Amino acid sequence: MKLRFQFGFLPLLILLIGLGGILINVLSPRDIGMGDTFERAPANPIAVYVGMALTGIILAICSFKILFVTLKGRVPSGASGILFYYLLFFLCTVLITAVVGRGTFVINLLYAPIIFAAVYVARPMPTAQLMFLSKSILLVYVYGSLLAAVLVPSWALMGPYVTILPGVDTRLFGLSSQANQLGPLIAAYLAIEFFSPTRSRLRTIHLVAALFVLVWAQSKTSWVFVLLAIAYLVFIKIEQALFPQSNSRRHYAKIVFYCSGMLAGAVLIAGLINLVPVNSGTGIETLTGRTAIWAITLQAWADNPIFGYGLGLWDIDFRTKYGMPFAGQAHNQFIHTLGSSGLVGLFGLLMYLGALAKRAINIAKINPVALALLFLIVVECMTEAPLRNGNILTGFFFLQLLLFAQLRSDK
Repeated sequence: MKLRFQFGFLPLLILLIGLGGILINVLSPRDIGMGDTFERAPANPIAVYVGMALTGIILAICSFKILFVTLKGRVPSGASGILFYYLLFFLCTVLITAVVGRGTFVINLLYAPIIFAAVYVARPMPTAQLMFLSKSILLVYVYGSLLAAVLVPSWALMGPYVTILPGVDTRLFGLSSQANQLGPLIAAYLAIEFFSPTRSRLRTIHLVAALFVLVWAQSKTSWVFVLLAIAYLVFIKIEQALFPQSNSRRHYAKIVFYCSGMLAGAVLIAGLINLVPVNSGTGIETLTGRTAIWAITLQAWADNPIFGYGLGLWDIDFRTKYGMPFAGQAHNQFIHTLGSSGLVGLFGLLMYLGALAKRAINIAKINPVALALLFLIVVECMTEAPLRNGNILTGFFFLQLLLFAQLRSDK
C-alpha cells in the first residue's frame, strides 16, 4: 500500500525546522582547527539573514495556527498535560530565572513555547507520514554529511583528532553544527527505522550509512544510547522467552524502573562531582573536560540553591571569568538547570520529563518511537543540555519537535 502524503501545517513546520537547520549550517563557515579544538568562524551575513527569515516565517505560521484554532474552537483533545508541563518548565527555568537571577533575557527564548503550543493545537499527523518525513530529513543528514566529508573535508571534519577508533584521526561534523548534535540525529534515525522499517531495497544501505556516520561522528553519548537500547531490547526478548505470560503492565513497569535507574545514576554522578577537583583536563577520565565544568556549575548553584545563578550562566562573561571560552553550557541538563535556575528549575525540569514519560509510556503499545526519542533525549541530558531552546534551528530542537509530534501523532 502506497503512502498518501497529506501536506499541512505540521509537515510544513517539520520541514522548515529540519531542513532550515541544515541550510543554516551549510551557509555558516567554521574553523574546526587542528587537534581536539573547535572554533566558530565569524558569522556569515547571508546565514544570519536566512536564519532570521526562516525564524520569522516559522513564528508567523505558528502564531496564525494558534490564533485560528483558538478562535474556531477546534483545539484537539489528548496529551493536554504535555504543553502544560512544558510551560511549567519554561516558567521555572526561564521566566522566574530572568527576574531573580543574573543575565539578560533574550526574545529568542519565547520562540520554543510558541512552536510547541502550535504543535499541540494542530491536527495530529498520521503516524506513518510522520515516520516517513522524519526519516527523510534525517537521511539528508546521513548522506549530506558523508558527501560533505568528501567534497569539503576542511569544513566537515575535525582532525587530527585523538580517537579510540583504530586508523581514524578525524571526527565527522557533517551537516550538523557539531559532532555531538550529529550523533543524536543519526541515533534518532536508527531508532525510528527500527520501529518503522522502510519497505525498500535501499534499507540496508541506509542503515549501513547511518551506522558509519554515527561511528565517525564519535558522539560517545549517542553510542551509549544505542548500546543501552540494544541491551534493553535483548533483556526484553529474554524475559519474554522465559515468562511468555508477562502482561503489558509489567512490561511498562520495567520501562519505568529502567529509566528511573538511569536518572538515579545521573544524580549519583552529579553528587560525586563535588569530589572532583576543578581542572582543565580533556581526557576520558574527565569526560573530555566536562567534570571541571560541572564542578564550577554546581558551585554556582551552591551560592544560590533556590533560584540558581541566572540566565547568565556560562555566557561570555562567566566563561571569561573561569578561562573557559568555549564552554557555552554545563554539558549536563540537570546540572545546568540547577546552576542556572536552582531547585525551582530542577523541579520544573523533572515535572516536564515526568509528563513526557507518562504520555510516551501510555502510547508505547501503538507508537514506541516516542518512548525511544524520549530515552535518547534523556541520555543526551547526561553530557549535553539539549532542552535549552534558545535557537530553534538546531539538531537538538529538531529532536524535541519530532518527540512532540510523535506524542501528538494519530495512529
